[in-house]
Amino acid sequence: MSERRRTDPIPLGGGDEPYSKGLMARALMRVGVSAVRAYEVARRIEQDMLSRKQESTELDRVEELAEDVLGEGEGQEAVRDLRRYSDLAELDLPIIVLIGGATGTGKTVTLQRIAEGFSTRGVPVFMADIKGDLSGITTTSGLAFKIPGRVGDSPLIGCGLYVDNEIGAAGSTGVGEECIKVVGAHMVVEHMRQGMHPREATLAAIKRVLSKHGPNVTWNLNFYAMNKQGQHGGAAIQSGSTYAVHDGTSAKIVESAYVIERKKS
Repeated sequence: MSERRRTDPIPLGGGDEPYSKGLMARALMRVGVSAVRAYEVARRIEQDMLSRKQESTELDRVEELAEDVLGEGEGQEAVRDLRRYSDLAELDLPIIVLIGGATGTGKTVTLQRIAEGFSTRGVPVFMADIKGDLSGITTTSGLAFKIPGRVGDSPLIGCGLYVDNEIGAAGSTGVGEECIKVVGAHMVVEHMRQGMHPREATLAAIKRVLSKHGPNVTWNLNFYAMNKQGQHGGAAIQSGSTYAVHDGTSAKIVESAYVIERKKS
């Protein structure tokens, strides 16, 4: 089962939340800036706000100050990753990320930073860089709906998450026991190996699950996938499921395919 994740806004000050050097340093460390350097940037931002007699700042100004402290390249990269992290964090959904850019622009590091940041929040994430290298990360949603001794699909290889860098990546949310029964994520990747588009592959796995229960189930299971070419797709038992995609520039929400039309209350 999945839970809503907690996210922290970028601490720019203003409103009911005064600027905090500690929170800003923590945000910068989340995207890979070292603790010492992150605090230097956070302190520089505070000094700038005091000199301008302002109670808040903007990301564009943060980028200028980060460049002063970290250097142009590292400063731009840190704030760019901070923007991406913020955009993704606002979408309370499983996430697929496609990172573009020329070789040597730090895409692999960006992928690692974003994935590690979300891994602490129980978010299934798939990523691909411009070379087509894939990665995936997930974790259990916590203790909600759990019983002592239960092992969910997340820690079982091929169930809650499976990545084959030659083919694609897949993962699942929903009723983990049903995913385990069909080794769901692995099944989706194998469907893609046979040439299916990720959307078709996830839908085929959902139909396989339903073949054991019939068409009148009330619970839900979702599969999400991305192939080596960067194509993505999702499918669920019930209608209404969505996932988020970020192409390195902007984020959008995509509706998943489904088998059963959810009854409106």
